[in-house]
Amino acid sequence: MELARLKSEFVSNVSHELKTPLTSIRMFGEMLQQGLATDPDRRARYYGIIVAESERLARLINNVLDFSRMERGTKSYEMQTHDLGDLLQEAADTFGNLREAEDLDLRLEILDEVSARLDRDALVQSLMNLLTNAVKYSGDTPRVVLRLRLAGGEAVVEVADRGIGVPKKEQRRIFDDFYRASNVRKGGAEGTGLGLALVRRHCESMGGRVEVESILGEGSTFRMVFPAA
Repeated sequence: MELARLKSEFVSNVSHELKTPLTSIRMFGEMLQQGLATDPDRRARYYGIIVAESERLARLINNVLDFSRMERGTKSYEMQTHDLGDLLQEAADTFGNLREAEDLDLRLEILDEVSARLDRDALVQSLMNLLTNAVKYSGDTPRVVLRLRLAGGEAVVEVADRGIGVPKKEQRRIFDDFYRASNVRKGGAEGTGLGLALVRRHCESMGGRVEVESILGEGSTFRMVFPAA
């Protein structure tokens, strides 16, 4: 019964999350079509919003498609050795250009040069999911640290925020399929309950693991750990 309830909530949440960027794309597209944006700066801002909302929509669809492939057992990974510093820089640059990160104070800390054998697209997708959550649950002026370090022969990728945190009793469940923490649901924040589940599945499929440390009301640190190459 609990799984059925979570799935029902998931369908409702996905429908809402699809509708929100589509509404923005249509609204700003119509304003441009009707010539309501007369000065170049305003037009450029509207074009930027359309592109960013399209990227947001694409990430949501990719999450759903990836989850479906995993459920069917058809998801494949292209495992290669990558410089993690380069991948973190790519993710930070991409995320920093998104509309949803306009007021984001994002700091990238590459403490060690580390390589690991993994799937590039899966890691970047996981980072985007973690960064999206960090911004979504951190108020109007989010401060986020994206960090790479080497510890005990393992590559450690961290996303740390100063957001609302996760209740201690729920910190193990937030990586379950469709699950959303109680303080998130009560706060009315949007979400599908797939982001962290996909991070866990991706990490485990690539031979790694995901961890969380969180203090309610003070923030969270999500950690992806892989064997260093």
